[in-house]
Amino acid sequence: RLIKNIYQPEITIKSEDILYEIKKIQQKAILEHGLTYDYMQEGLSLEKAQSVLNKKKEQRLRKWYAGKQLECQ
Repeated sequence: RLIKNIYQPEITIKSEDILYEIKKIQQKAILEHGLTYDYMQEGLSLEKAQSVLNKKKEQRLRKWYAGKQLECQ
């Protein structure tokens, strides 16, 4: 059996890149938690606050996806 060692430098990921991505994910989670708290302080239930945030995420994704489709045309 022949085992090939395939090395693709463009695929290698630096530890700094991984730490940066982890930090971005953590910041998004903190922001969402803060927004949920703010909505609840305004009188919304936890479920309603999360629903509002999910709708906003969906709207951003739709807008992003529509922009990508326009770029491809």
